Amino acid sequence: MSRFTALLDRTTLRERVSIALTRPSGTSTFDPDTGEITPDSPADIYEGEALVYSAQSRDSGPQFGQDDRSLRLWYVLVPTTVTDVMRGDEIEVTTASVEDQVLIGRTLRVVTFDLGNKVAHRIQAEEIEIP
Repeated sequence: MSRFTALLDRTTLRERVSIALTRPSGTSTFDPDTGEITPDSPADIYEGEALVYSAQSRDSGPQFGQDDRSLRLWYVLVPTTVTDVMRGDEIEVTTASVEDQVLIGRTLRVVTFDLGNKVAHRIQAEEIEIP
């Protein structure tokens, strides 16, 4: 049993989720027949279990039309084998406990990546919310 798996076993079910961590390609393809622009597929970085928990919410300041937007900050713990994480990478929650199904499908954007200890690395990510 890895140290990360042992950490997962000691946490509450509400924090334990499965994620897909990807890097947007930054390129797209134009289809001249339809006139549509399609983003190229993102690069896969990690897919597996993680711990996700809310850090805080904060007002981002800018207003768009009549809507205020706020950034919700999250911490995501991943195994130490995950090392190629950069600002702007995206995390999608793919599975969660029955009590936390609302997390499924949420997409978070990586803000910082801290090389942690021997057990896990910590990612700080943000989710843009519209009230």
